[in-house]
Amino acid sequence: MPQGVPHSRFPDVALPLAAFALAASMALLAAPDWAYIFGAALVAVLAYKLSTKRAAAIRAALDGQAVDMQRQLDDQVDDANARRRELEIVLNSMTEGFMAVNEAETVFKLNVAASTMLDIDVKYAFGRGVRELVRVPEFHLLVEQILKSGQAGAAEIQFRTQRAVERTISVSGSAIRDDDGDIVGAVFVLVDVTQLRNLETLRRDFVANVSHELKTPITSIKGYAETLLDGALDEPETARRFLEIIAKQSDRLHAIIEDLLSLARIERLEETQDAIKFKLTSLAHIVDAASQSCSQLAAAQNSTMSTNVPLELEVEVDASLLEQAIVNLLQNAIKYSPAGSLVEVGVRVLGPTIFVDIRDRGAGIAKEHLPRLFERFYRVDTSRSREIGGTGLGLAIVKHIAQLHGGDVRVESAVGRGSTFSISIPTKRNRPV
Repeated sequence: MPQGVPHSRFPDVALPLAAFALAASMALLAAPDWAYIFGAALVAVLAYKLSTKRAAAIRAALDGQAVDMQRQLDDQVDDANARRRELEIVLNSMTEGFMAVNEAETVFKLNVAASTMLDIDVKYAFGRGVRELVRVPEFHLLVEQILKSGQAGAAEIQFRTQRAVERTISVSGSAIRDDDGDIVGAVFVLVDVTQLRNLETLRRDFVANVSHELKTPITSIKGYAETLLDGALDEPETARRFLEIIAKQSDRLHAIIEDLLSLARIERLEETQDAIKFKLTSLAHIVDAASQSCSQLAAAQNSTMSTNVPLELEVEVDASLLEQAIVNLLQNAIKYSPAGSLVEVGVRVLGPTIFVDIRDRGAGIAKEHLPRLFERFYRVDTSRSREIGGTGLGLAIVKHIAQLHGGDVRVESAVGRGSTFSISIPTKRNRPV
């Protein structure tokens, strides 16, 4: 293109325009009317060309904008889905339960922990009312109060699952508000405190039992001592009888304190595991040592102890602790059996587990007592246990020692047929990798 000639913005219209301009000039010279016709035709062609070109440009621009908008919309949907998935992952990773309801008390969010605590199917819960899902009046009242008042609240509810499992759940909640401050729902956090409450109950029961067990011999000692001071010392026979009672109660008090200290020491070992002296030891030697410790008691009862343990059998245990557990079981077998009875100690090896069985010919234990037999201070016959000097802690100590070794203790008994207590011990101790 020559220098100085401007480039047309519509190159496809330039030639028709020039042709029409030339034709119009010639027509004007020949006939003025034809010039008018050519001019009108020229204007029409130009208008059509311009409108077609502009429409195409607008259509292309709109198409481009539509594609951009669709892409942006897709990106926003993907982002929203990603954020929703992240929220689901976070909620389902919580150990605490999470529940959200709208103003109509309908559940619209529930995580896995909450569904487990409340024994609810997550998919079934959405869109259903709280009163239908959780049939606990205290929980209904908490939801209602928060939605009405907008104030945060908390409650501890007792919940029974469909599988008859009792749970204690701590629930705290607060209102959900929109941008205008109106209440549109509520959120709740649930914590299963069943184990904590059970431990608190055990602690209270333990303190109460210890207080009672210590109070009984102390009261007896104090009473007889005061009687002696009031003049019974002047009667030698009476004074001797009272002093024997005081000595017996002192021995019982000493035994309770010793068992309490042993139990506390074993529980500390369970927490640390560092002070336990595991060593490969002959099981026969441990059983013989326990039998020797109980020989004087057996002689007093005219009872016989029989042991049958292979000499070559070795176990990796803390010998002193295992001996203490066997001594406790042997003492019980001797004390609770008739005079002149036989107490047997045997061993069974079943796969990776060794069982040490202590069998007596006593009166046996009723079935209803067996589940609680290894609880602290639990006694089948309270009066008889105290009469023979039992502390109520011996079997609890045996259970903890067995668990320290990765095993357990069991009992098989029937009234009138005696009892067999079995300590199970793994043949090989699992060591941390």
